[in-house]
Amino acid sequence: MSDYLVIAVPNLLSTGYQVTSSATTDYNCIAWAAGDDTRWWWPDRFGFGYWPPQSQRAETLDAFISAYSVIGYEPCADGLLEAGYDKIAIYIDERGKPTHAARQLPHGMWTSKLGEGEDIEHTVPEGVAGEIYGTVGPFLRRWSAVRLEVVEQKQGKKAATEQVKRQRDEHSAREKAEQAKRAENAIRESWEYKLACLQSGNTTTIFDPDIRRFARLLDKIQLKTRGDRKTTSDQIVRCKELLEEKKGVHLTYLAIAENLDKSLPDDIPPHTLRLEEVAAARIVLTDRE
Repeated sequence: MSDYLVIAVPNLLSTGYQVTSSATTDYNCIAWAAGDDTRWWWPDRFGFGYWPPQSQRAETLDAFISAYSVIGYEPCADGLLEAGYDKIAIYIDERGKPTHAARQLPHGMWTSKLGEGEDIEHTVPEGVAGEIYGTVGPFLRRWSAVRLEVVEQKQGKKAATEQVKRQRDEHSAREKAEQAKRAENAIRESWEYKLACLQSGNTTTIFDPDIRRFARLLDKIQLKTRGDRKTTSDQIVRCKELLEEKKGVHLTYLAIAENLDKSLPDDIPPHTLRLEEVAAARIVLTDRE
């Protein structure tokens, strides 16, 4: 390995490494991490490098994760050795752009192809982090029967099986937790949640531009109807239900409020007002026009 690379990747000197091949331009680090030593993998816009056709040809982290997913890899929590799994580490620069990839070996060491230079083995993923490759980004993994066989030989079949089961249970638990978090985030992004926050005085949505506009519209409408914000927003909720149930029209609360503000005169006798029916009728008439 050249003196320049040792200087540029100083962690190797302290964490340890060994050169395992001669220099070659037949393949690069991205290909080597994928187990391919016949092609140069890179999503350049001119199409010189190989790139899985199912993935976007772009120098982005999402594109790299997608490319490795074609051969079975998926994001995982860390780079710790796991029975039955191959792992890859993707490196990124300060802008989040991928720069390098390394692959974990069955005994827990890591292997990297250094540009047009040699392959090396290094003890930890951070070994090649530094000026050239930036920092260690996401880890990916895929199931490997060969990797499980290696672990079985070292630990015994029963111990390896128990370890795999434990890891699968942990993975399943993480998946369920992530699904629950995604569901919670979806709820928080929904209009129903935002409307509930608005009605209760919760300020968690104060910086949402749609909610701020909706709140201003509610204030204008309640001035016209001489009502209060809670009653007005409840009527808009009812209007949305009427439109969907009877007319098959699907609109957001904001769209309904905007229509109401345009449609209602400035002064309405409160005892004659059924706001939700007025809004539904106005919206249907507007759509017909």
